[in-house]
Order: sequence, then structure tokens, then C-alpha cells
Amino acid sequence: AAAGPAQRVSAVPMIAAATVAAGTEVFRKCAACHTAEAGGANKTGPNLHNIVGDAIGDRGGFKTTDSLKAIAGGKWDYATLEDYLEDPKRLAPKGSMSFAGLKKPEDRAAVIKFLMSNTENPPPLPAGE
Repeated sequence: AAAGPAQRVSAVPMIAAATVAAGTEVFRKCAACHTAEAGGANKTGPNLHNIVGDAIGDRGGFKTTDSLKAIAGGKWDYATLEDYLEDPKRLAPKGSMSFAGLKKPEDRAAVIKFLMSNTENPPPLPAGE
């Protein structure tokens, strides 16, 4: 059987070990469509400031697709962020994000660390993983 998100090893240790500097570098791939700073403008995609732990939905005037809103759990928790960053179309097949995803787990972990640094009160990383 193909390995899917349920069979993937937790990214939490990689997120904990990642650096904001590495995340900033990888986020350059995202910056054509997204900003992450407080008060940043929406571009083709929404501003991602305070995204970690937030509800999946419309953000700062940017309308979220129904496909994205239908993601189980309804929050941008660490597992959902990692799954989405790996393959946006798998999680939201009718979503508007055209980016193919970040295939390297260390790149996903670094971007999540970067997004945490741009979230005022990110939820703690789950313990014991």
C-alpha cells in the first residue's frame, strides 16, 4: 500500500530542530503568492500571519475555497500544515493553490518553524512524538 499521511513519521521532532533561518529560505518558494508578516497584504494567496493553530477559513478578506474549508479538523495544526504543505491538492482537491508542494520533510518542517515565528501565540508542539 502507498504510504499516506496517516503512515508518515511525525514531523514534530524535525519542526523542533528546524531553524527560522532555514524556514525563511524555503518560504521564498511561497513568497510569490503569500506574505507572513503582521499586516502583510494578501497576494494570490492569503497573508499567513498567525496561521499556526488558527481555524481553516477566510483570512483577512481572502476567501478560502470550500474544498479547503472541508479539511477534517478545521484547524491549521502541525499535522494538517505538514500534510497540506506536502501536497495541497491531496488535502483540498478543488482548492485554488496551484503549488505542487514541498516534497522534502525537512523543508516542510522549516516552513512550519518559519510560520510559527510569524504567529503571535503558536500552540506548543505536541510532546512525546
